[in-house]
Formats: sequence, structure tokens, C-alpha cells
Amino acid sequence: MNKIDKFFLKLLTITILFLVLAIICKSNNDIQKKIHYYLYEDSFNFNSVYTIYNKYLGGVSFYNNNQKTISVFNDTLKYSALNKYKDGIKLTVSNHYLVPNLNEGIVTKITSTKKYGNTIIIKTNNNINIWYGNICNTTVKIYDRIKKSDHIGESCQDYIYIVYEKKRKYLNYKKYFNY
Repeated sequence: MNKIDKFFLKLLTITILFLVLAIICKSNNDIQKKIHYYLYEDSFNFNSVYTIYNKYLGGVSFYNNNQKTISVFNDTLKYSALNKYKDGIKLTVSNHYLVPNLNEGIVTKITSTKKYGNTIIIKTNNNINIWYGNICNTTVKIYDRIKKSDHIGESCQDYIYIVYEKKRKYLNYKKYFNY
């Protein structure tokens, strides 16, 4: 079986699964409500979908897999001061500091908030959302899968905010922040 045949087989499998799910949802109101809640009101875990997709269907790729990807940016978080700030922490960094990602995950939101300014939210593999606030010149897009230490943007001034959140509850940074 060549690559194109495998691709169409995967596409057919996904289409069938989608149609079966759509028929079940259309015929059962309770399932419809549960799926609506899970997708729109609860935190949807894109990492689990990505993992299941790769495990059972394999990645779809049209480029040469023998090529190596070399990371240009691989840094750890460096700061000069840490202070508690609202629901998380405020780190003093250099002006226009290149901010590294703290944990592997998927970018779920890029927004601007009153508390934290320009904010990038990354859902980690253990379903914890890490908020990076006061970030300018972002280098990531929504739904990008990023690794630990990947560059996500730069600080707008000489500080950044970091907040840990799970299921709309803010977590104590001391348990998760170990830099």
C-alpha cells in the first residue's frame, strides 16, 4: 500500500467515525447535551485527540520523514525576581525577553486580558493550562503543538505573568513552577 492509499484509508475511517457520531448525536438528546458541554463549556483536551490519532491512525505526512528538524531556540526560563501577582506570579526578566515554553502542550488561546495583557494559554499533557501574560510578538498560533523550551514570544516590558489553571480553578504556582 502506498502513501496515497494509506491516506485515503485513514480519511475514510475518520469520515465513517464522524458520521456514526453525528447520527448518534442527532438521535439522542442526552448525548447531544454531554458533547455540547464537553466541547464548549469544559476544557477540551486536544492532547488526548492528538495522541489517539497518532496511536491508531498515524500521522499524515507528505514530506520526506528522513529529514531532521533542528530546534533553533532551546532555552530555560531565566528571571531576576518572582512576586505573587493576582492568580499567579510576576517574573522580572530583561526587556523584550524571549519567553520559553515551560511544558509540552497545545496552544489553546491567544488573547488580551485586563489582568495580564497579551496572553498565551497552553494546555499541557496533564490538562493544566499555563497562562503566559504580557507577551508580545508571539511566535505560535492557536492549536500549535509545542515542546518544552520552544520560543512562544517575547515580553512586552521587563516582566511576564505566569498562571496555572485547571477546570476554571487557579492552582498554587508553588506546586508546578520549579525554575
